[in-house]
Amino acid sequence: VSASLTGISVTAGANTISNNTVGSTTTANSLNAATSSTTGQQVTGILSSSSTSASITGNTVANLNNNSAQTSAGSSQIRGIVTTAGLNTITGNTVRNLATTSAIIGAVNASSVLGIAAISTTAGQTVSQNTVHSLANTAATGNVNVVGICFIGSTSGVNIIARNLVHSLAVSSTSTLSSPTGMLFQAGTFTAQNNMVRVGVKADGTSTAGASQSRGIYDVGTTAGRNFYHNSVYVGGTQTSDGQNTFAFISTGVSNARTFQNNIFVNARSNSGGTGKHYAVQYNGTGANPTGLTARGNLLLASGTGGVLGNYGTFLSTLAAWQAATGQDTTSYNVDPRFINPTGTAATVDLHLQTVNTAEAHGVALAAVTDDFDGQTRSSLTPVDIGADAGNFIYAASSTELNPAISFTPLGNANSTANRVLGGFATITDDVSVAGGANAPRLYFKKSTEADAFVGNTTADNGWKFVTAGNASSPFDFTLDYALLTSTAGFGDVIQYFVVAQDGAGNFASSPSGASYSSAAAAVTTINARPATVQSYSIVPPVGTPPTIAAGGTVTRQPGTAGSTATIAMVNDTESGANDVTVTAMAPTGIATTSIVNTNGTVTATIAAGCNAALGNHTVVLTATDGGGMTATANLIVNVTASVTSGASLTPANLMGATVLVNYHQTLTVNNGGAGPVHVQPHGRRAARRCEPEQRRRLERYAESRRYFRLQRASRADQRLPVHAKLFTHRSGRQRRAIADQRIPFRRAERRE
Repeated sequence: VSASLTGISVTAGANTISNNTVGSTTTANSLNAATSSTTGQQVTGILSSSSTSASITGNTVANLNNNSAQTSAGSSQIRGIVTTAGLNTITGNTVRNLATTSAIIGAVNASSVLGIAAISTTAGQTVSQNTVHSLANTAATGNVNVVGICFIGSTSGVNIIARNLVHSLAVSSTSTLSSPTGMLFQAGTFTAQNNMVRVGVKADGTSTAGASQSRGIYDVGTTAGRNFYHNSVYVGGTQTSDGQNTFAFISTGVSNARTFQNNIFVNARSNSGGTGKHYAVQYNGTGANPTGLTARGNLLLASGTGGVLGNYGTFLSTLAAWQAATGQDTTSYNVDPRFINPTGTAATVDLHLQTVNTAEAHGVALAAVTDDFDGQTRSSLTPVDIGADAGNFIYAASSTELNPAISFTPLGNANSTANRVLGGFATITDDVSVAGGANAPRLYFKKSTEADAFVGNTTADNGWKFVTAGNASSPFDFTLDYALLTSTAGFGDVIQYFVVAQDGAGNFASSPSGASYSSAAAAVTTINARPATVQSYSIVPPVGTPPTIAAGGTVTRQPGTAGSTATIAMVNDTESGANDVTVTAMAPTGIATTSIVNTNGTVTATIAAGCNAALGNHTVVLTATDGGGMTATANLIVNVTASVTSGASLTPANLMGATVLVNYHQTLTVNNGGAGPVHVQPHGRRAARRCEPEQRRRLERYAESRRYFRLQRASRADQRLPVHAKLFTHRSGRQRRAIADQRIPFRRAERRE
């Protein structure tokens, strides 16, 4: 080591180091090797190299930093408490917030970050009731190692590592040979009991070491007499790259005497880009019941994506397969123990057991361990509880007893298409806590006609949508946001729904039960299948809702023409349907509306304008009546138009031989140049027969007294009449000769004197 920075160092004699603060409890990097050295550079909080003894108790080592730039093999480290010789007791200390940029390859006691390193060949070592957390190596690359507690001890005597809490170790390196390890045991004989270890999740509660070999407890020695009793270990987070495996507990001993009893080993780490396997445990040995191995009364779980129960030369996914291969763990269990909050931040992580759990009273009697993590006497509780925490718990006879309890009153039908607000809708309880934040309760919903799929939460995604609880405590509020549906919510739609929740330990529940998920750590956010049966309600109109009617476009008719069919309206009724609506019409004088037919909401009728219909718009009042007698009205416009439009462009010359549509009661004034206006009018009994007698008489008198074009139609069935015009004045033969000279074609000349 070319340079070092040490808070407290003793080198000889019997020493007591107690109740000191090295660094600062509040100021980051308070003891800081700021130089970016490429040679050996060490930062240590407390160091005892005395061959006699040291009692290191009640100290705080916090906020130390080593800004080393050394890579590959080297000696740049940051260490909290280190003993290298003598008889040592390391008890009740807190080591936290140690950080380095060192990228050295060193492992075990040469790791780049060491919380506590208890190294001595003297028998009688004690490492207990220490808290080690928030240790970090921020080097981007390199085979770096971060170790919470490292023990290298005597091969004789009684050495105890007990009631320690290690959590929130961080590794930034993308190297597949980097590793955070909660507790590492190399040489020596010892008993490790009542320890709590959490790795894979850093101090802020997020995942770390995405490519690393994360290990909760690593038993790497082969010395006889290595005992692991009543420890609780949790591995969380996400493996984002490469194929490295992770372990809640791993032991490399093949034939040495070793006992693993009444421990909880949970690996909930999941692959999300990585391809490794995440084991609850790994034992070494040959065949069933290998030499030296005793394992029983353990609770084992590998619950994440890529999770495998155990590795014994091959990976074994079920407890039955594990028991058959190892010959061990015949009294062990494969179930979620139900920790209170294994994924929390450095301030909230908690590996104590929830009141209802699967560890209660299911361990194997073990006289050597008389207390638990908190120092409570086990015999005064309900022996024997598995793991580090003991208590008068309630045993969960089935997995459903571990889950949050969800209850709500099923929703009745809705009478509106507006978003449905559900205040205090779902009562969700848990013996510890209901998860919040990203894992807060959710209500999943969709139209019955939409896809049974979980593909997204926007209107473009055809499938189940969700809304998150709007408050933080039970009963929980939800607002069904219909805007998320694939199509607009309307009367007649059926809305399906179910509710999901999880607790701080990741225990999941749905109501109705049966929903499934892809990640236990975030169950409510990774739902991939609905319950077999879901709740539902319909959106129905309020009782007594009137029908709807929308008039069709303007209908154009000409006086005296035969009626023809037109679409006059569109109707509907939300209660009884479009076909149940009857439409009637009230038409003004001269307009006839008959044969009204409703075909699936499209209403047609025969519309005609009589000879007496005035030109212009006429309003026909349509009334829609539903099966309940409720009505609605709309106005249909019928526009009556002349057959031929008058104007200066129409002259005797351009009328000759033309075909025009003539209404029998109308007169068209045509410009006749200097000769004055000419009136075109139907003539004779054929024309007059179409109208009333009085109208006919008026036409006859009009024809006798005015200059006019006389029109004859070709046949009774055709109202498009070839024009045969004769221009004359009453008793004027000269005008008749003039017309003949103009060669205006006409079928026959009729003379009226």
